Amino acid sequence: MKAKRLLVVLAVAVCVAALAASAQQVATVATRVRVGGDVQQAKLIAQVQPEYPALARRAKITGTVRLEVSVSPTGTVEGVTVISGHPILVQPALDAVRQWKYAPTLLNGQPVGVVTTVDVFFKYEGDSPPSEENVPIPPAMETNIRRLLDLTGVTKSASESVSRMAEAVKRGLLSELPAGAPAKQIADRLDEKLDALTESNDYLKPFINFYGERFSPEEILDLIRFFETPAGQHYVKEVSLLNPQIVAMSQASIRENLGRITREMREEFPDLRRP
Repeated sequence: MKAKRLLVVLAVAVCVAALAASAQQVATVATRVRVGGDVQQAKLIAQVQPEYPALARRAKITGTVRLEVSVSPTGTVEGVTVISGHPILVQPALDAVRQWKYAPTLLNGQPVGVVTTVDVFFKYEGDSPPSEENVPIPPAMETNIRRLLDLTGVTKSASESVSRMAEAVKRGLLSELPAGAPAKQIADRLDEKLDALTESNDYLKPFINFYGERFSPEEILDLIRFFETPAGQHYVKEVSLLNPQIVAMSQASIRENLGRITREMREEFPDLRRP
């Protein structure tokens, strides 16, 4: 009987402890207050600036990453959730904000946790560092990188983008011609330049520099061996071509090359200059 009574007492004690812990959790949640971004910004005492990714600079990607940030009663960042932002810019924004420190927020004289919104801005201000654009790549390594680009579908995807974007450039330029302009001569010359761009694969140079900077010749060969396997090709089919970084870098390079051709055509054929 005594043993049964003791078990009942222990069970009650456990329930009381659980209820107390639950009440404490509810109280903790209840004391986490939502504060406007501007108000909380004024309490910021240590702000790590995000690193602007070199790839984003090359592609001239700008924008704002909006985050929801949970701040502890002591002012440290406890959690960060992405609300919106370009995929290339999200990670450096997260890495920076996680290191921020705020002055404590007081409620009735007691420090409380805070939920707030943070905007992290990325603005393109000039060309990429020279080291990003002028990487010396040995010829043998460049050949292997081009092979890797073939295997990963980058070459095919970029070539298809060149064709689509070049056709749009051609239509736009020829639509500027006034009556009586040598349309056929201009169209033939433009085709010649676009064909030369396609054959040279100059739009692949950013990819070659990218791999040449970040991988050793041995690693490039290892990647080639992997992507030559069925598993590697399956990966390419399912994942790699959906990478927004690859898409952004490809389109930026193509736009740059087509822009150069457009400028050259306007210089060579004054009829193309807009009135």
